[in-house]
Amino acid sequence: MPEKLNFRYVKAESHAHFPVILVKDIQGFIHLTQIFHINLLFEFESRSEKSRVFFFPNDGILYQIDCGSYLTPEDYYYGVRGEFPDTADYYQAVEMGCEKYTEYCEMKKIGSCNREEFEHARRLGYTKGYDCFLEQRQRYRKQTRLGTIFDKIGNVVQLMQHAGAQGFRDYAEFETATEKGFPDARLYHDASAKGFQDSKEYFDAIRLGLSDAAEYHLAQLHHIVSKEEYDRYRWYHDHKPADISHDECDVLEFLSRQEHGSILKMEDIRNQMKQKWESLRVQLPGQKQAVIPIWFHRKLHRIADWSEFLSSKSVQEHGVYDTHQRQFEILRLSDKKIYIDGSNAAYGSESVPSYRTIHKIVEALRRKGFEDIIVITDASLKHKINDPQNLHQLKILTEYVETPSHTEADEFLIKCSRRDGCRVVTNDTFSDWKSRDRWVAWNIDRMRVPFVIVKNKITFSNLE
Repeated sequence: MPEKLNFRYVKAESHAHFPVILVKDIQGFIHLTQIFHINLLFEFESRSEKSRVFFFPNDGILYQIDCGSYLTPEDYYYGVRGEFPDTADYYQAVEMGCEKYTEYCEMKKIGSCNREEFEHARRLGYTKGYDCFLEQRQRYRKQTRLGTIFDKIGNVVQLMQHAGAQGFRDYAEFETATEKGFPDARLYHDASAKGFQDSKEYFDAIRLGLSDAAEYHLAQLHHIVSKEEYDRYRWYHDHKPADISHDECDVLEFLSRQEHGSILKMEDIRNQMKQKWESLRVQLPGQKQAVIPIWFHRKLHRIADWSEFLSSKSVQEHGVYDTHQRQFEILRLSDKKIYIDGSNAAYGSESVPSYRTIHKIVEALRRKGFEDIIVITDASLKHKINDPQNLHQLKILTEYVETPSHTEADEFLIKCSRRDGCRVVTNDTFSDWKSRDRWVAWNIDRMRVPFVIVKNKITFSNLE
């Protein structure tokens, strides 16, 4: 059968008394026009608006078809082929661009009045997805952010228009986002980019001020209730050594901010820390009183705990703790300034002292990054030296201090290094001073920088 019909029509009032064949089905009538090569049809003047009759003559016979309320045989043919039950549906379908009754019913069902819109809805999956949406709508209503919106959607077109207005590309994306509780594409895409799997976690994270799912899940794991608390947790995570507790980390951070030479009573340190720890308290759901965060690990409870920690190696970089006086002296060693025990260093690995050896040590310390290098010697060194001519060059290179007569260079060195928080380059162990000065006994080995010279190469044991 032809895909496209194109008849011309002539109206007729009557016809001669030719034999008439009444064709009952339109397919048969159209088939006869094709056999006889007919493209001109006659239409009886209508005596009733309910029936239209068309015919054509061939070899003295009239072939006639009653098209009912169809306007033309073409319409009748296309209506039957499209399986339309009546002409009203057919002509409305023509206006909508439909050729089949099933397609027309589907368009009516989805609320569309033009084919382009219908095809668009079908291409984006809304025609197939609408029934699923209806099945799930009752569940969606329970999601407080979405229920009232979905109650207003009555057909596929409305669903497509709503989803499109919310930025969704197609039904599949709309369905996925809705299942997860997201009302629009912008929020859904933002949540997906940040690793969230559902809207509850996403909106809860926004409420807490957290940036992404990783932060949120970490906060949930440790019962963190705010962005401020989370940032505090992350600070400890990034700065706290693995072998100490959170309260011990706070003590170290406090000591690191104190000035060199400061002497702090342990009780004052404890009071400072107690104030800080009180400020950490948070209000957990279901708790009547604010509590220290669950993740905050504490070890410092008794006086003995404090004394043990302040005496430990973890704290030595900040100073020394006097267990008798229960006080802590801040001793922060400089990485720019350093003293040289010239009376000791001048010997190097030789039996006779020389300024040349001190000169080499100064140059080696410069290569280590020290900028302020001070050589201290006793008054007797100049009488033992084997190259007095090199003293002038040494004084040009660095600061050179000779202690007054009857003044011990060791005592002067100890006072200067303690005052300035500086290391001392020397192979002297200060054993005699350790026995009579408790501060020296506790600190000098930390401040001493022993050295070895082998084939003109200088190695510093505490600087390597």
